[in-house]
Amino acid sequence: MPTMTYTATIECDGVVSEPLTLTVDVIETNGLKHGAGYVEVPSTLAGVVMNAADYATVTTDEGEMFKILFSKVRFPECVAEFVTDGPVPEGRRVA
Repeated sequence: MPTMTYTATIECDGVVSEPLTLTVDVIETNGLKHGAGYVEVPSTLAGVVMNAADYATVTTDEGEMFKILFSKVRFPECVAEFVTDGPVPEGRRVA
């Protein structure tokens, strides 16, 4: 299972983050890439992420978009865990 990283912004319930680094463990099924991962979020965004009512939209620094659903936030690190909804674009592979 390859691991990809993305530099991207996240829009969650109308709040848009500064550029962040997302890490996604990618699973390929029938040619589509999807997976689960984590992102360090600033404390100002942690409450929004914890109470997200819907999928968040990730926009990569290359303009590609995909959806994620947050599952939990680990404190005190402010690391949010998520699963993707649908395919993810090609990111930078982590060795």
